[in-house]
Amino acid sequence: MKLTETARGGTADRAGSVQQSAVRWVFLSVALNAVGQVLLKVAGSSNAGASFLSLFLHVEIWFALAVYGASAACWLWVLSRVDLSMAYPLLAMTFPVVAGLSVVFFSEPVTVVRWMGVALIVAGVWLLKRS
Repeated sequence: MKLTETARGGTADRAGSVQQSAVRWVFLSVALNAVGQVLLKVAGSSNAGASFLSLFLHVEIWFALAVYGASAACWLWVLSRVDLSMAYPLLAMTFPVVAGLSVVFFSEPVTVVRWMGVALIVAGVWLLKRS
C-alpha cells in the first residue's frame, strides 16, 4: 500500500490519518537512526584501541545501540502499515542528516561532490514520494 492507503482499506479520512502518522514515524526513525550513528561513532572513536568484544563493555556503546534500537522499533511500526517499496527509500533521508551531523560534530570534510550525491538522494526520495 502507498503512504495514503490503510492496512485494512479504511475510509479516506482514516487513510489520511495513517499517512500523517506514518510520515511522522518515518522521520522519527530517520532522526533516531542518525543520532544512533553519531553516538556509535563517538563511542567507537573513544574506544578506538579496544578489541571487538571489549567494545561491548562500555556503557556508551550500549546507549548508542539503544538509540539505534529505538529507531528500529519505529521502523517496525512503519513497515506494519506501509509498503516496503515506498517506505524503504524514505530511510535514505538519513544520509543528508548524518552528513550534516558529521560536519557539525566531527568536523568531517564533505566535498561538493558528496553534497551533490546527497542532493541526488533527496531528489530521488522526493520523486518516490510523488509516485
